[in-house]
Amino acid sequence: MKISCTPISAKGAFAKGEIKQEEYFELIAQAGADGTDIMDPNYYGWFWRDVEKEKRALKDAAAKRGLVIAAYATGNHFSIRDEEKFRHQVELVKTAIRDAAEMGTNVLRIFGGYHRDVATSSDMDYAEGLALVIKGIEQVLPEAQKYNVCLALENHGRLPGLSAEILYIMKQFDVPELGVCMDVANFYAHNMNETEDALHAYSVLKKYVKHVHYKDWKRAPLDAPKRVTPCVCGKGDGIVPLRQMAYLLEENNFAGFCSLEYEASSLDGVSESIAYMKSLKESAALLYGKKGNK
Repeated sequence: MKISCTPISAKGAFAKGEIKQEEYFELIAQAGADGTDIMDPNYYGWFWRDVEKEKRALKDAAAKRGLVIAAYATGNHFSIRDEEKFRHQVELVKTAIRDAAEMGTNVLRIFGGYHRDVATSSDMDYAEGLALVIKGIEQVLPEAQKYNVCLALENHGRLPGLSAEILYIMKQFDVPELGVCMDVANFYAHNMNETEDALHAYSVLKKYVKHVHYKDWKRAPLDAPKRVTPCVCGKGDGIVPLRQMAYLLEENNFAGFCSLEYEASSLDGVSESIAYMKSLKESAALLYGKKGNK
C-alpha cells in the first residue's frame, strides 16, 4: 500500500491563498505520504498560480521532499449532447494525457459524466449518459495508448456510479490503458441515489483498479441536504470501511497508490488522516506480508 494525497485535501487553503504547492508538498511529506496527485489546470485552477513556471518546477519540488507523482487528475464531463462541447472535452482529456506523461506518471484520473440529479446543468440520464461516456473514452483511448498512460475512471457524478456500471464500461474495452480510480467513500456519498457497499464494489472491480481515493464520511444530521459530511480518517465516527479495504488491497497485492482525498474545508485532519493510512499500511502488511507493498 503506497500512500498519496490529492490536493483536493487542501483545496480550501489553496483557494484562499493560505498555501502554495511547495508548502503542500512539505505538509504531506512530513505526514508520511509517498506521493502526490497533481490537478489539471484546465479544471482545477486553484492549485496553480503560474502554470507554466510551476509545471517546470513541480516534479523537482515534489522529489526534493521524497514524493513521486502518483497520478494526474483531470475533471472532464463526457455526458454532453452538444457536439462542439463534447469535442472540447475530448481535446482537454487528450491534453491531460500528454501532461500526465510529461509529469512522469502513467495514471490519469478521468471522470465519465454527470447525471442530472447530481449537476443541475446536466439533463443526462443513465442510458444516454453512459453511452456518451463510452464514446468519449473511445476517442481519447488512442492517445492514452500512444503515451502509455492508463485512464483511471472514477465512480463520480453517477455516470458511472455503481460497480455494475463501471464494470460495463471496462468490459467494452478490456485494455490495460483503461482502469478504475476507485473512490472508496463515493459509494456512500450524496452523488449516489442508491448507495453500494464499497467492499462488494471492490470484489466486482478489483481486476481493473489502478488508483484508489481514500476518505471517510460520518452521517450528516437528518435535516441536512446531504447524507454524509467529511470527517478525519480513523477517528472512529466514520462509516467507510477503510481498514477492511486496506486489508483487501494488501491481500490482492495492489501495486498502485491510495490517495487521501480529505474533503473538509480546512487543512485540519490532513496529517492525521495520512497518519491513519500509514497505520493501516503497517497492519495490512503484518496480516498479509506482501513484500512489494511494504
